[in-house]
Amino acid sequence: MFKYDLGKMVWTITEEPIYNPVECNICGGTGYIDIKGESFDCPKCFEDLYSCEGYVWTTSEATVIGRTYIEELYIGEKPVIDITEQYKIQNNKMTLRRDVSGLFLTKEEADQECVKRNKESS
Repeated sequence: MFKYDLGKMVWTITEEPIYNPVECNICGGTGYIDIKGESFDCPKCFEDLYSCEGYVWTTSEATVIGRTYIEELYIGEKPVIDITEQYKIQNNKMTLRRDVSGLFLTKEEADQECVKRNKESS
């Protein structure tokens, strides 16, 4: 019934922000200023040292399928979205929920999907 079995090793893809450093002429990019030996938050950038310049799809480390289930969203008695396979995976000590379109059996397949999605979004 499900594409991936419990305990199966898979690779996931995620959309990650691209951060670029912001130059602050007050604190020099540290987020803090020192006055008479005490450190204070910079009044100009207040630790906002990076700006998001967009997003890029990346392949995450291999993980294992921990749970499978079917999800269907209803409003009243009518389904509003199609039934989707959902998977719970463990990633960096966090439990994440992914649908079947974000899971791959090999790192190479995941990398290829990232290249495809990054081309589509540029």
